[in-house]
Amino acid sequence: MEPVMTRLYLGFFPLLSLLLVGSEVGLLSEIRFTLLFGLGLAIFLVAALWGVRGYNLWVSLGCLGLGTVVGLLDSRSWYDFVVLLARGGTIVVFLSFIPSISVALEKGRYFESLTIVIHQNHGRGPARFFLLAGLLMVMSFVLNIGSIPTLQKLIGRSKLSKRFLSSIYSAGYSANILISPFDALVQATILGVGAAYGSYLFVGLGAVLFLFVLRALLQLFDPREEVEVTVNFSAEEVQVARGVSLRLALLISGLFVLTIVGNSFIPARYPLLLTGATIYLYSWIWGQSLGAGPGFLWKTDSGYTQSLLGYRGFLPFLMSAGFLGAILAQTPLATVVTDWVAFERGGSVYLTLLLGAGLTGLFSLIGIHMLISISILSAILNSTAMGLSSEQFALFLLLSWIGAMNISPLVPFSAVVGQTLGVSATRVSFRYNLMFGLGIIIFGPIFVLVF
Repeated sequence: MEPVMTRLYLGFFPLLSLLLVGSEVGLLSEIRFTLLFGLGLAIFLVAALWGVRGYNLWVSLGCLGLGTVVGLLDSRSWYDFVVLLARGGTIVVFLSFIPSISVALEKGRYFESLTIVIHQNHGRGPARFFLLAGLLMVMSFVLNIGSIPTLQKLIGRSKLSKRFLSSIYSAGYSANILISPFDALVQATILGVGAAYGSYLFVGLGAVLFLFVLRALLQLFDPREEVEVTVNFSAEEVQVARGVSLRLALLISGLFVLTIVGNSFIPARYPLLLTGATIYLYSWIWGQSLGAGPGFLWKTDSGYTQSLLGYRGFLPFLMSAGFLGAILAQTPLATVVTDWVAFERGGSVYLTLLLGAGLTGLFSLIGIHMLISISILSAILNSTAMGLSSEQFALFLLLSWIGAMNISPLVPFSAVVGQTLGVSATRVSFRYNLMFGLGIIIFGPIFVLVF
């Protein structure tokens, strides 16, 4: 049964994409699209959950069950359930395009050149921190959390202290969550509150600077950094590596600009579909320029297919949390919270945001993923009542996410950093990143309000 479910899971990625395209170009009516897309997502969800075990399985089932019970108590029809499930389905389609760029990167063997560039331009102190944190942020655009062990392999011979490495990983990966154009969760959060990525980017870049400065200031209180680098390369190796690294930077920048321009000037009912298609086509052309075959993305053993299989663990979690948040947004709870925020607007918007960010952090400490918390916050808080623009509200949600991520040992980020550094996730959260996470939770809402 498992092989059948796996093929069904993989097969529904292109099928759901075709349904979205049909709706985008007007081939499917609103009702027909909603019914077909909702049914397809339901089958896809069953196939995905079939291969999931442990925490993600039970949380996904819990969110689906709670959302269903709340919807039934609120007298929702079966069509309402289909509409709410389909509302978050574009994330699934968007995710199906993302791994294509990592395959192109593997074909180009770029990381060997980055290793040489890093060791020849290491600098010291703040210069080294900003260089490596910025590099991790860019790498995370395409490798996501896999950028952390990848960068560790590149700089491992520098003998940097574990605390300093943790500061690089926390700042760089947090910055990626704020502005990544290729991360489905980031895009879904921004678009879900009614903001366009092009207009949000300026606010997001300002927040990235805020994160880097905050982390650098905290680093001043712990100056332990590294042992001097002793790795040497020939002049020819350095020259070639710089040329390859420059080409990589230009290629990634080109894709970055292309996605922003596309979303800003091409009207689309489903912006995530446009962004995903741009990434996929760009990556395919990139792969062809490196000599890859026309079907290199969809080979059974390709990195692309393996990445889609890797999504199986969290996609049901993502869909079920979004479903629960959408259900709660339709209940009287959302109205009560909105009225309270409007009443408090006179002087306590900061306290409202601080409470939201603090609860997100608190829930993460008991194993409730940040996605669930910000989905509910997005559903029940009214940005207009608080006097926030859509861009400010999106930034608040993402800052709440990364603040909680840095203080909790029960999230993938802390586990990956801990495994990479050879320490426990608890040590990463409570000794290396606690002050950074609390700083984001406390000062992040201030940044949102004044920026």
